[in-house]
Amino acid sequence: MEILQSLIILLLVAVLFGYLFLRIKIPPVVGFIAAGALLGPGGIGLIRETEGISLLAEIGIVLLLFVIGIEFSHYDLSRIKRVMVFGGGLQVFLTIVAVLGITMLFGSDWQHGLFYGMLVALSSTAIVLKLFSDQGELDTPHGNLCLGVLIFQDMAIIPMLIILPFLAGTGSGEASLIIVLKAAAFIIFIVLAGRYALEPILRAVANTGRHELFLLTIVVLCLLTAELAHEAGLSPAIGAFLAGLLVSRSEYSYQALGHIMPFRDTFSNLFFVVVGMLLNIHVLLDNFWLVSSLVFSILLMKLLAMLATGMIIGYPSRTALISSFSLAQIGEFSFIMAAAGLERGMINSITYQIFIVAAAISMIFAPITVYFSFFLAARFNKSGLLYGLDQRLQKSTDNQAMHELSGHVIICGAGQTGQIVAKALSLRKIRYLLVDLDANLLNTLRAQGLPVMFGDASQLELLKLAGIYRARMVVVSLSDMRSTLRVVEHAARLNPMLHIIVRSRYMVDTSELYHLGAQEVVAEEFEAATEMVYRILNQYLTPDEEIEEFIEEMRQENYAMLRILPKKGQEPRWEQFLADIATDFYFVAPGSAAVGETIRSLDMQQRFGITVAGIYRDGELDSNPQASDIFEVGDTVVVVGMLDKIREASSIFN
Repeated sequence: MEILQSLIILLLVAVLFGYLFLRIKIPPVVGFIAAGALLGPGGIGLIRETEGISLLAEIGIVLLLFVIGIEFSHYDLSRIKRVMVFGGGLQVFLTIVAVLGITMLFGSDWQHGLFYGMLVALSSTAIVLKLFSDQGELDTPHGNLCLGVLIFQDMAIIPMLIILPFLAGTGSGEASLIIVLKAAAFIIFIVLAGRYALEPILRAVANTGRHELFLLTIVVLCLLTAELAHEAGLSPAIGAFLAGLLVSRSEYSYQALGHIMPFRDTFSNLFFVVVGMLLNIHVLLDNFWLVSSLVFSILLMKLLAMLATGMIIGYPSRTALISSFSLAQIGEFSFIMAAAGLERGMINSITYQIFIVAAAISMIFAPITVYFSFFLAARFNKSGLLYGLDQRLQKSTDNQAMHELSGHVIICGAGQTGQIVAKALSLRKIRYLLVDLDANLLNTLRAQGLPVMFGDASQLELLKLAGIYRARMVVVSLSDMRSTLRVVEHAARLNPMLHIIVRSRYMVDTSELYHLGAQEVVAEEFEAATEMVYRILNQYLTPDEEIEEFIEEMRQENYAMLRILPKKGQEPRWEQFLADIATDFYFVAPGSAAVGETIRSLDMQQRFGITVAGIYRDGELDSNPQASDIFEVGDTVVVVGMLDKIREASSIFN
């Protein structure tokens, strides 16, 4: 019962540390790591039984990657294949070259330098994906970039294991061929099993109606695939990820996901406790300066290599910066590589112990560096430094076309929602501009004749290039909530007359979005609920007008309570103070009858009963226009009057 006692003690202390760290605004995973470091063999030594706990932690990581595989469709995998191949390959290559060069400068031979480079090149799939998954960052540009690189790193284990014996002078062609054949056999088996056997098995089990049997089948499938991957020389995590991808194609994927999620969260958090247990305090204290220098060098080299990788393959500097900090730690597979190197004489026992401590410290710092990267990116973004780095990427934009846009809609995010909005605007002959970070997607849309712009919409300078001062509306449909908040804040500050519509996933985000300046927030969570209500009431033969009236009441109650007044210093909105009067904006288009005319000469008050309440020009609002003021191309004219008269007068400005 020693393992049970050790597990209880570990979980109790981990819960306590996680709670305390959360209270002081530090991610709870740091508390889990601290608990492991304190109780483990390298700390006070209260926990001696580490093998059983390590096994449970590995099961947690396998379940984590299995869930990510289910949530990550084949379409998503094909979408990041370029990142996986070129980005992952470039990151591994640059890291190995950097380590090789530095070690040779210090007198090492190229064989040992290459081995050290392979150790350092790998990052922690478990830590990064767990942190991103908890924060909802997987479906973001930096999430996709990191995932692609991590998948490549896990696959790169095979050639690394093949090379290792040759570096040690003990390699043979036959042994290398066996490794390659085992990996190839595993991949072929997974593809064939997923295509011909998986669906019938899941269907047969699901038809029994026994939930416990279905759960057991899913767990066996996950663990079996992970074990087969391990036997083939691959990471068990990558095996579980592939199994999840196969299940994602099945109609039973959501059922499997719901069953496995509670186990994933419980066991995967144990991994962070095990990482803490790897830290040997005695080795750290005896070699403090050496270990500190090694950790700093590893973090710096990996950070620079990944930063260069992201920029070279075309990602904006913000995405590359976040990804570089996120992948700066040593990976769990490096421990296996180091043990294999120790066995073959590539490193001695002292070097091995120092590397393990340095690697554990880099993993301990991982949650901090990931969260720090978001803070750093936001600071650089606000200062304009990131824009300077991205100018070369934005030269591909048709700047002349951007300057000609006026009264247009800026659509931030060219995903499915953005494309649907763009299609609707095209049908109504409304001018728009799609802004996104996905270069491949934009190339496809550009080939279809859609107006697109590559770049990070959360950057001030890019919004200016997109014609934010001349735009009528901004539609924000980004998967990254941090970027969404920055876009709304910048857009509202640059052009207070903009109408900003935002898509958010959850109702909890709407309050902050309204506070930053959004006029309308469409929460996926709530809109899905209203659609379900409509269909349910429709089945009960409720008249359509009653359903629509009920849903409108729901919408007003739920959204209205989240609307708050603008924060101090923010430009007030005309709509909030003139709710009983029709208020609209005209955009003075090139060639319209209003160009060159004055307020007096157009005589809007006499002809239409409309008052010109303000003119917005070059980022400045004149809230007290004079009768002699001349209308210029690109002006935004604020008018007040009856709605039908406002519509009637719009032809003057078109």
